[in-house]
Amino acid sequence: MANGPGNLSDGSSDGSDGEEADRGHHSARGAPASRTAHTAGAGASGSSSRPPLRTSQLSFKGRGQRVAVRELRRIAALASVGTALRMGDQEWVTQHRTMRIVARFEWGAPPAVQHLRASDSFFGKPCFSFVRYEDSAGGMRWGRMCLILRSLGDQRRSCAVVQRMRRATTRPGCVLTWYDCVRLAWEFEDGHSSHPALDLVDAERVLRAEDVQVDWYDLSDRLGLRATPSNKQNSPAERRASRFFTNVFYPWTSREQQPGL
Repeated sequence: MANGPGNLSDGSSDGSDGEEADRGHHSARGAPASRTAHTAGAGASGSSSRPPLRTSQLSFKGRGQRVAVRELRRIAALASVGTALRMGDQEWVTQHRTMRIVARFEWGAPPAVQHLRASDSFFGKPCFSFVRYEDSAGGMRWGRMCLILRSLGDQRRSCAVVQRMRRATTRPGCVLTWYDCVRLAWEFEDGHSSHPALDLVDAERVLRAEDVQVDWYDLSDRLGLRATPSNKQNSPAERRASRFFTNVFYPWTSREQQPGL
């Protein structure tokens, strides 16, 4: 059976509960830690004498699963995957659960290998990584991985199908916006779509993992103080209403400098 985002709620942050073994705990003290660090850390692989500098230098690891496009399209969130892949129902892809990239950090830290996930079960929980990536025109975007692929038919290709996000209107006086956290929302192809639009993104165009959190102010304002991503309604209307923030405080490259993080 195809592995896909069949059990993601509209407001789940990033499957980070399942990623804690990989990434460690969040830190939101003081100035953004990620802006002041200089060493590779969260999500990075062990160092070697000649660490890779580009994603294209990384080899494939693990075994994949051959899946027909028609099987993927049975998952509601992937109903339009054939269009994103430019493939017909009878064609097939090779699906994996993990993608390795050489992350590029916009604050100038050295490149580091990160492991990105798209899995219904990682340490017993769903895990679908949020990422920052370049679109086909060279612009910078955000999204959530829902499929990791190693081939499209007979063509060997390291890529991912990503649920696309867009910048959302900010709240006046928001302290997170003041600290350069970006407010995001799901992006849809049109007014009738029930799930976010899909992008096919080559691994080399993925810049790095992004820590994305629910906009809790918005969630409680709309649904009450007891609302959480796990208990709110999973519906097209809620997907359109959901808001998120990037977390600039996450210490992606701070572990060696501050081992306690």
